Amino acid sequence: MEVAAMGYDIGNDSDGTSHIVWLQERSQSCGPACVYMIETMRAQMCLVGGEERVRQLMALLPNGYTEANGTAAYTALAAALQKANIQATASYSTAVAAHFAAARFPFIARVAWPSGGGHFIVCARRTRGGQIVCLDPWYGLNETAESGLPAYAAGNDARRGVCLRTPVGGSFSGHFITM
Repeated sequence: MEVAAMGYDIGNDSDGTSHIVWLQERSQSCGPACVYMIETMRAQMCLVGGEERVRQLMALLPNGYTEANGTAAYTALAAALQKANIQATASYSTAVAAHFAAARFPFIARVAWPSGGGHFIVCARRTRGGQIVCLDPWYGLNETAESGLPAYAAGNDARRGVCLRTPVGGSFSGHFITM
């Protein structure tokens, strides 16, 4: 049994805007953590129950999100947001840079790792300098250059509270949940 590492990370982006990043409680619970972040952004407050409440909600959905099917079940994230009265749509696009250019923030995006795995993050906003502010439930607050899309890199491990010597890198897969 994995022990929950509940917590959050607070930081400022390069424009000075503050962000709270909910850190995922389990190794495969990035999806529920992202749903929780979107829900708290919309409510403008932390909600009781956190990620556990979101996991319970998602378990009730047909073809729901489970930690076993992880990022393959991205449509369940949109359904969970809809259950929380947030209009959300799951979509796939091969034109990742075009999606970001036209995007309304915040939204959830899937990152594909070179190993073949995946990870969900919240893309919170675009900075004045053209950076995408990413709220990563494992790696914390990160910024990715819009000009470098679809690349994604994280330089911190917020769950361990350390900066990484070598940033972790992947690419946006084109799987999005928009509000």
